[in-house]
Amino acid sequence: MNVISDFENKLLGRREVKVTIENSEATITRVDAKSQVVKKFNAEEDLVIIENIGSRYGNANVTVTACIYDDKETLEKVTAKHIAKRNVTKKADGAEE
Repeated sequence: MNVISDFENKLLGRREVKVTIENSEATITRVDAKSQVVKKFNAEEDLVIIENIGSRYGNANVTVTACIYDDKETLEKVTAKHIAKRNVTKKADGAEE
């Protein structure tokens, strides 16, 4: 994983990161991208939102745009509902976290 940009946005209470991930398979899932961002930046999983995953035809690299929030309250205030809904991970029994 290579970090393209890392910006501390104090106004919105978040850290905005853009990374490239080498991927030899199909496009990476949000869950996998989120776990790699959490591991790379030592962040809490609940405070990471994957905004975008982009890939180019014929290129094995995937560009991931993510936001790491300072706290849960700021995340809920700033993040659009449809983006937050996409980032909810489902447990094995079908219940949402």
